[in-house]
Amino acid sequence: MSSYGELLAECNEFRENFTTLNGKYTTLVQELQTERERTDRLTRQLEAAHGNEEKANGTIRELRKELDEARSYKDLYLAATVSVEHLKGRLENARHAVADNILEQEQQVEQLRTQIKDLKQQLNVSADAAATQQLKRQVLELEERCALQNSQLMEERERFSQQLLTAHTALREQQARQLEVEQRCRSLEAEVAQMRS
Repeated sequence: MSSYGELLAECNEFRENFTTLNGKYTTLVQELQTERERTDRLTRQLEAAHGNEEKANGTIRELRKELDEARSYKDLYLAATVSVEHLKGRLENARHAVADNILEQEQQVEQLRTQIKDLKQQLNVSADAAATQQLKRQVLELEERCALQNSQLMEERERFSQQLLTAHTALREQQARQLEVEQRCRSLEAEVAQMRS
């Protein structure tokens, strides 16, 4: 009988140990799941970083290719002239594109402001509490959108100013190179003419 009691005590102890181990196992499974989610998230971030790196490398390859093509011009004077005209065209196209984009964003901001004004007028005449709350939410959402749009507009203007400054600098440098090549050509032509005479 004492062995049955001991066996029963061992069974109870086994149950308690099993319950404890089961709790630990559940905790470990949850931790493993959390770690897997974290690993998945980090993997996605790493893949995105690799994608961005590939894009950057592609851009660098394209820029190097363009640079090699620019260096391969045989007629430097003609290449400089073409480059200046090309830069002028790109600059003008960029001006038009950005001006159109800024105008469109300004119109969107103005539309949002008009919507906000209309909703505020509705809010002033609304007697229904639920409708008032809904209108307040709409006004808040529109004000947030308006602020975001306005912020994007300011960023776009700043980016355009930087691009414009860069383009003007590149254009001035290209014009200086063109002038230098033109002066060299004239000097060589003068030397050739002198040698012929």
